[in-house]
Amino acid sequence: MPDKIKLICSPLGGYSLLSRDKWHISYMNPDGSLDMPRLEEILRRIANAGANAIREFPWWIQNEGEMAVLSGFTVDKSLPAHNDMIMNPNYFNNQRTIAETAKKYNLEYIFCLYNNSETVPNKDGVFSPWSQWNGDKEFFYKNEAGPYRKQWIEKILETFTGMENVSYDLVNEGSHKYPVEIAQMYLGMLSYGVPVNRLSIGINYGEKKINTDLIGSYKKFSDRIIFLRGEQFYIDNVKRPSGSWSPFHAIDDKRLAVFWTDGLEPGQGVPKGGHRPTKYSTDGTRIDGLRPNLMQTYDMAKRVMSTKSRAVDKGIVAIEVLFGKEMNIVDPTAAMTGLTLAYQEHTGEFPENYGKFPAEEVPPEDTDIDEAVDLLSGMIGERLQIIEKTEKALKLIDRFVAEATALEPTAASQLGKAGRAVFAAKEMSTGPIEQIVSALKFIDEYNGQVAK
Repeated sequence: MPDKIKLICSPLGGYSLLSRDKWHISYMNPDGSLDMPRLEEILRRIANAGANAIREFPWWIQNEGEMAVLSGFTVDKSLPAHNDMIMNPNYFNNQRTIAETAKKYNLEYIFCLYNNSETVPNKDGVFSPWSQWNGDKEFFYKNEAGPYRKQWIEKILETFTGMENVSYDLVNEGSHKYPVEIAQMYLGMLSYGVPVNRLSIGINYGEKKINTDLIGSYKKFSDRIIFLRGEQFYIDNVKRPSGSWSPFHAIDDKRLAVFWTDGLEPGQGVPKGGHRPTKYSTDGTRIDGLRPNLMQTYDMAKRVMSTKSRAVDKGIVAIEVLFGKEMNIVDPTAAMTGLTLAYQEHTGEFPENYGKFPAEEVPPEDTDIDEAVDLLSGMIGERLQIIEKTEKALKLIDRFVAEATALEPTAASQLGKAGRAVFAAKEMSTGPIEQIVSALKFIDEYNGQVAK
């Protein structure tokens, strides 16, 4: 039975050249081409862990040199205004490929038309003058950007023509200063024929009850749609189960409690199931300064699913976690596993994709011992960047040291087994630095003997 709950695991920031550290999971090459093996592996792991959707920003750029290879367009100031938007064909080919690869793994691709942070600001929070939106973080919303928005949206819709697994976020965590403009964007997307249930409204619905300063902004968004299309249109397209998704970003226990109790103090009142499609996201969530781990995600997801049980049955609940965003979480799908476990407990079955896309087993290759040692050196050197004590990894590293020490020059296959043990340790965690150093010492000693 197809999943009724949208289970989203997003590699937000993947369309970037930012280092593959705790915040970013880049799947791009420096020349702006896709790192296809990496993209395939990321999407495979996401789907195999149980997800049925991913969400992604249009790009994430940190310097002017990256703009030419990563951005969907540049602006040629020598040309007349609004005729100066130069599209990057490689970008749109890449986006089509991402959507097609997602489809291969039975994943919906939720594309954000705009993200407030898609161009990294400097240390003072000021956006660079070379950015596509005139160095203005909020230029995208303004009237003078209208022709640019139109060209951008039309090109994106053209790119994804015929892709039924693609849906859209109008804006990721849209600015509450421009609710009227976001409402007009929403109506514009519908006018292009985008199905209403493949749109997210682009304004943080969760803040409606939590942040009193933003209540007026959400009302302006609603009032604009009602003014232009009538109240019944608003009810049918935004508030009903068949309508668009209303996002709730940065969920945690406290924010959920306030949101579900009609403004009462957390723990008071009876949370409602709700009728509108709601997307709960942990994208900005921090617990003790870190993103939610497996158990924290499990607890929140279980609470969402049980509280919104009627909505779950109607297929209008989505929960988003992030893929591999924290160094303390060695398994990048840990949060997704928590989501999968909550789903299984609530529905009595695992998500449709769960376990369907296992990693391919690569048969050991015959190689000489020098090549094997070089390979192991690189693998161990990579792990020096991440040091985390776990018993499993410690045992695997110990086994590697023991096997490698006992090797004879012709025992290349045994060294290959040791190498796979190190790789398995890399996938799960990394043991104490002393164990890795001892392995490196063995390799150095071996190289010294060969030199003699």
